[in-house]
Amino acid sequence: MDGSSGFDLAKRFDMLPGYDRASFEDSWSGNYSGHAFTLHEAHLEEQRGSGKNKRWVTVFQGSIIRIGFARKFYGTTLVSRAGTHRKMLGFGGRKDHVSFDGTRLDLVDMVHPDFEGTFDVYSTDQVEARYIVHPLYIEHLIAIEKIFSGEDICSLFHGGELVITLNCGNMFESGSIDASDDHRKVALTIDQFARLADLAQSLQQQAR
Repeated sequence: MDGSSGFDLAKRFDMLPGYDRASFEDSWSGNYSGHAFTLHEAHLEEQRGSGKNKRWVTVFQGSIIRIGFARKFYGTTLVSRAGTHRKMLGFGGRKDHVSFDGTRLDLVDMVHPDFEGTFDVYSTDQVEARYIVHPLYIEHLIAIEKIFSGEDICSLFHGGELVITLNCGNMFESGSIDASDDHRKVALTIDQFARLADLAQSLQQQAR
């Protein structure tokens, strides 16, 4: 599984902010609980100001996780924080649909109070999206944000993969010569996201 394609999918579906330069600090890949995965940390910066006031500003520093499935999803579903995609430069409410590289995703009306003001869901398959993005799934997303002190968590179900971005700073810098603490953190992270993936897959199987 190519870790770079997780980053490519995240860029393609607007899961990351605009940036002028990118660096990748750590990367892990393997198989955990039956899921092939890649995890790498990205540091995205934007150049702001002009002349002597030019400076580099961090717009994203966090993890990009890609988890594989044996079974493909029927459609493409994007789950992002409410208000991420708004009409007319931020005015006029959320968009009815979004398009990425020729793929149109329509807003899914989840009709559940747990979603109001929390997440927006866009998908090419309304039926599957309503099963995948169950209130229990959203509950897990929010819990993961809290566990890793992150923000703006975003997930994408596409093909046979789940891609997740989490703006959480540098999670795996133990400062120790012994990298075992980093490995422990990686195992914890993948365990959390593998559980999320298992939940998503079980909900997807109910969709058809």
